[in-house]
Amino acid sequence: MPSIDDLVEASYDQLFRLALLLTGDMRRAALHIQQAVRQAASAPGQPEQALLRAMLPRAARYGRWRPGPTQRQRAALPRPQADALLRLLAELPPATRLAVGLHYLRGLAPDELAAIAGEGAEAALASFRATAALRLGIAPADTPPPDLVQMDAWLRGRLGADEATALRGQIFADEETRAQRDAMQRVAELLPIAIAGLFAIDPPAAPQPAPAAPRPQRPRRAKALAALVAGVLLASALIMVVPGLFSPPAAPALALSAADVLDAAIHRFDQGQRGSGTLHERYRAAMPNGDDITIERWYDFASPNRLSVDVHSTRRAMFALRADGTGNIQYYGSPRWARFAPDQARNLVYQMPPAEAQAAMPVLRSALVADSPHISERSIKPDIGALYLAQARTQGAGLLGNTQMLGRDALLLRYTTTMLPGEQADGEQRQVLLAIDRELHALLDVTVLTERGGESASQRPWYAEQIELVENAPVGQFSIANTMDAIQITGVRSLSLPNIPSELFTTLEEAQRSSTSALLVPTALPEPMRGLLIDRNTSGLRPAYTLLYEGEFRTITLSQGGDVLQYGQLDPAEHSAGAYRYSLGSTPGSSIAVVSSIAGQGQPISIQFDDIYSTPEERAAALENIITSLTPVTRDNVQALQQTLVPMAVAGGAP
Repeated sequence: MPSIDDLVEASYDQLFRLALLLTGDMRRAALHIQQAVRQAASAPGQPEQALLRAMLPRAARYGRWRPGPTQRQRAALPRPQADALLRLLAELPPATRLAVGLHYLRGLAPDELAAIAGEGAEAALASFRATAALRLGIAPADTPPPDLVQMDAWLRGRLGADEATALRGQIFADEETRAQRDAMQRVAELLPIAIAGLFAIDPPAAPQPAPAAPRPQRPRRAKALAALVAGVLLASALIMVVPGLFSPPAAPALALSAADVLDAAIHRFDQGQRGSGTLHERYRAAMPNGDDITIERWYDFASPNRLSVDVHSTRRAMFALRADGTGNIQYYGSPRWARFAPDQARNLVYQMPPAEAQAAMPVLRSALVADSPHISERSIKPDIGALYLAQARTQGAGLLGNTQMLGRDALLLRYTTTMLPGEQADGEQRQVLLAIDRELHALLDVTVLTERGGESASQRPWYAEQIELVENAPVGQFSIANTMDAIQITGVRSLSLPNIPSELFTTLEEAQRSSTSALLVPTALPEPMRGLLIDRNTSGLRPAYTLLYEGEFRTITLSQGGDVLQYGQLDPAEHSAGAYRYSLGSTPGSSIAVVSSIAGQGQPISIQFDDIYSTPEERAAALENIITSLTPVTRDNVQALQQTLVPMAVAGGAP
């Protein structure tokens, strides 16, 4: 069990922000921590609870904390609203301020607060939210506070069945009641970001305590605003966030970084994290062209994994994907989302060998992830949340603190940028706040803050409306609908480009017989990927082939023979790897290498590596490994190399 000193050293920054909210003064906040440490050292019980109880101010006296422009901008509030919220916090009784701080800065659930801030903590939080809705002008000024408290309880599932039913009917029938509901929903969304932003201050050096008490040392870290969060690293799993601030780890503890949180969010569907249960989630995305898109996903974590995705706007259904875990996959959608040409079928049912279904799932999971942050509006895919995760990774986002959203514990991350995903040129500097679920690692919210004329404006291009882990999905959720307009396709198919006819896929042996120079196949890929060989020689004049490798978030294409595919401007510097020399080019989310043999044998080939989550340096390193591993196809190795591609035994299905 960690000692009081260990707890303070591990989380001094977070304790300081809590103390600042409690005292309203930076100097007194540092001294307040010293006093709490001395008091907790002799208190019985768990050190964590003893320390947090000792943080309760003994006097109601409160300083006048004046956040600077940076804090107000992070709070996403105009100055009058920020001032109103600070005045409200100053008026709260000390126990209520402690409950507010533990809930919004630490992320403790209301039922966890009772052991620290008293049995009335949950009621105090509800009253605080209702008063905040009035003070910030979100609810009509003449709304009775008890009505807002009741609405808050209904939104959080705290009303009895009869009372909840009556209120639901009142919401349906009465416009004023609906306005109260909307106000409490808005304040529930606003307060986690506003309070975390107003108190996101870097602590000064801890003051020298009296000789009788040891001085809590502030941990040294590279980024002042990153809040330390306890974490554990399990040998067979990704990093999982520890539910309690000071919970003793089940394995050797490591400081959880923003990079760890982002990595877990990017790879949240990996089997290592969870082996059972069904994820149900629904998101809203504001697309660059102004469309408001809803994405609903069901994902069965149990093997064989199953997937159901629906995308629709306010006007129409746009895209659907079903994978039943036995090899049956259905695509339905418009050209914009599914890459279908306007004259091609919009309802395809693909029957693949059941043995391939599990390997295909990572590709299907990323079907909606946008290919590039600068892709055109007509072809951008709707999962723009992935673009913000990618940008947070490349921009070096920092941890801001803990919060709750949709009743779930979440971590807040922050970064700055002058070009948001979907924009074509640099603009004014903006701050981006990401809220990531601590358990499921889902991106719950993206808030973009812009400073204009001394005031902050905010927008939410991505946010979750619902997320839950249930035991089972509804009956038929993953079923394939064989309707009259469905076209059945079999044989070898690309999962990302399902309309490529099966007759264009071929084997290495067939390609070797017709090629005028040795084909090259990579034997080192960055991850397990589906490999397919496409015959591009549709005219019959010049042999030309493309190796297509499909992975989760990554696609690699090797084009050889015919016209080498190039785009953008190549770096004039020449590189070498193994028996090859090459030049590099890069655009956001994609890099290309034009490769030639050092010995001058064969024709140049191009290798394109698409991965929105990687940096240009990471893609360059991956391309170097791929190029080093390029192996010429010969009679002796053609069968072995063919085993690295999708089997062709089932080829020849319907086009």
